Amino acid sequence: MREVLGGYPGSQWWYAGAAATALALMAPIVARRWPPLIFFTLVALGSLVLALAQMTPLHTALNVALPFFERLHEHSRERILLLYSPAVALLAGACVTYLPKRGTSPLLLPAAAAIPLVVAAFFGVAPDFAGLLSPDSFAFLIATSTLTVLYALLPMSLPRAGVLLALVVLVLWDPGGRILLRGFVDESRLAVSLRGSLTRDAGTFLHDNGAANYLVGATQSSPGRYAGYDPTHLDDPQTIDIIPPDVGYRNALADPRVNSLLVVDWATWFGLEDVQGYSPTQIQRYVEYIDALNGHRQEYHERDIFPGGITSPLLDLLNLRYLIVPGDAPERSDFDSLLATMPTIYEDEYVRILENLDAFPRAWLVHEARQVTPGEALSLLADGAVDARRTALLETAPPPLETPAGPDAENVTFGQLEPDRIALRVAAQAPALLMMSEIWDPGWSATVDGAQAPVLIADHVLRAVPVPAGEHQVVLSYTPPLLRLGMAISLATMVLLAGAAIWLGARGNYRAKPDSGEER
Repeated sequence: MREVLGGYPGSQWWYAGAAATALALMAPIVARRWPPLIFFTLVALGSLVLALAQMTPLHTALNVALPFFERLHEHSRERILLLYSPAVALLAGACVTYLPKRGTSPLLLPAAAAIPLVVAAFFGVAPDFAGLLSPDSFAFLIATSTLTVLYALLPMSLPRAGVLLALVVLVLWDPGGRILLRGFVDESRLAVSLRGSLTRDAGTFLHDNGAANYLVGATQSSPGRYAGYDPTHLDDPQTIDIIPPDVGYRNALADPRVNSLLVVDWATWFGLEDVQGYSPTQIQRYVEYIDALNGHRQEYHERDIFPGGITSPLLDLLNLRYLIVPGDAPERSDFDSLLATMPTIYEDEYVRILENLDAFPRAWLVHEARQVTPGEALSLLADGAVDARRTALLETAPPPLETPAGPDAENVTFGQLEPDRIALRVAAQAPALLMMSEIWDPGWSATVDGAQAPVLIADHVLRAVPVPAGEHQVVLSYTPPLLRLGMAISLATMVLLAGAAIWLGARGNYRAKPDSGEER
């Protein structure tokens, strides 16, 4: 089946259940008066066709009509079946809904019941689909077809209620539906992961994790980020074009030693800030930054710190104050240099937390800036050619800056640090750039003492705001550029839909009035 549907080695397609599938196959006859019947039938069939490894005219049409469809399809064909399951569920529900209406001729019911059996026979004899249906699934197809016919033909309500109950039991107790998806990991590891998240993890890891509790306390008064790091669980950079990667944090989450590193977005649960993360959608500037930091690209889902980047100056710029490493790091030679330069400030059974004494603060002032071309800042900073504590690299002309007479008297303090709003108090001895170890995005705007100020791109990925000499209140707020447009479109759509509903309702009432004899 893997060769038919394609996808990752060892993966299987999403299974909708034999009982539900049988009901859906009978829907074109039983529920033929259901208005959306054709649409959901096409969705179910189309998703099945698109999941095939063989090219069809539908594949060709979508490759032309939809940008990047071919690339996405090659990556994971079977994921198109996410559309298959809800379509089957709706068709099955329509079949059950229309059975009591007695709108189907008794002569057509045997034909409807025969459809699932014909389909099952086809899958049983077709070479490419051999083994798709288990004996259990085949038995459920027969049982569902039989019960459906009985439900429609029985004249008495009590027996029909019993048949309906049996149908519900078949749909819910489908032995083939127990394994919904077998992904990269084998069943034993998957079972351990699921069982752990319902038992051990829920009671200890999620709510009483020592390393997380320590970092929460350490970052309350002074913001700081962290990263979990164990090179034995990282992908080989030379094999990033092979899917799936042989290793990776996300592929070993059943291991408590990996979970305790607080990788793969666990920071969100604890309210911490991680420089790493797992996401299929990432800001391109940050992707370029981390790739430059590591010296190579990586699998597109993640942005992780690799051995080549653990000592990069670019890492310090991200306000990385803490590094979580395995508890057995002192016994491993690959951690010798880290343990020699970063003191251990916390340790437990699974992990140690090292403190990065070279980490940049979350915000600081510089009085020098130079303009560079887009992308040039990365090499200059990675090579140490520019001291980012003193000089900002901008992609636009620098604002007027001056050297302060007493730089030691300058300071930056946070009044508020939220995902969409940051407030700072700045004391500058001369015109300066307020540098922030925060990722730049066009949705950010800034005010200095209530007056609008530009948010500049600094050091390829960070934010910078010009401030004059003196004490100032700087506030940054985030509003996505297309948010207001999207809200306006949504509001207009709702108004149009409401107007159409009112008009159709009034038109229906008008037509339903008794004919008064007047010509209309």
